Amino acid sequence: MPDLLVNPPGGALELVSARYMHDPAEARRSLEKLLDLRFSVLCLDHGVPVLDDPKGAIRALLAAG
Repeated sequence: MPDLLVNPPGGALELVSARYMHDPAEARRSLEKLLDLRFSVLCLDHGVPVLDDPKGAIRALLAAG
């Protein structure tokens, strides 16, 4: 999962480019599954950790399309 998301400093959580994904639809479904887990920090390989409401950030990303 850490290679699926990017959180640039001062930016918003975003998906990596679809060209780097094997199956973009499955990647979105995987993100939805994260919302069922208990966590308060989202650490990523690309960018800064999401410390403030990481589930809200994921929901916003999914809602944006």
